[in-house]
Amino acid sequence: MKKIISFLLVLSVVMTMSVCAFATSSVTVDSAPVVSTNTAPAAAAEEEKVLTAEDVAVVPAEELEGEAAEAYTALSEAESIADVCANIADVLAVVNADLAVEDLVVRDVFAVDFEAAAEGEYVAVAFDYAIEAGETLIVLQYVDGEWVAIDPELVEIVDGQVIVKLQQAGTLAFVTEAV
Repeated sequence: MKKIISFLLVLSVVMTMSVCAFATSSVTVDSAPVVSTNTAPAAAAEEEKVLTAEDVAVVPAEELEGEAAEAYTALSEAESIADVCANIADVLAVVNADLAVEDLVVRDVFAVDFEAAAEGEYVAVAFDYAIEAGETLIVLQYVDGEWVAIDPELVEIVDGQVIVKLQQAGTLAFVTEAV
């Protein structure tokens, strides 16, 4: 009888060792993406005004201060992204209807600073980012004290770059599918 029980115990240990455990934090911060090109509509002109790297500042999460630091803390302490971003499920349904909010993770949080665009105009900021076209990416922006998912039509993935059209500077978060 002892041999049978011993065998069953060994078998149960072997079986439990083969089970994978997955635990993903809702926020993992990599270094802030690098701004590669930036354009803003020129006032009263048909051509685009090109912004240089000096015109756009990107501050990584570990250097955030003030309201941006509070926004980052709220996001990192949330149990779910849906707890801090009310419209994420709606935007996810447009971006990738096969995923649930629980399948998402915040990869990068950073602040972007630039001279604001005129009313109704956007500043297009291109970030070098390791993502392929067709992959799930949602960009959040901290606006008026809350995280808001940016309209997917204002976010484009092209050749390893994420191009985001923004009306105002602020704190951004890149949300992708958890791997």
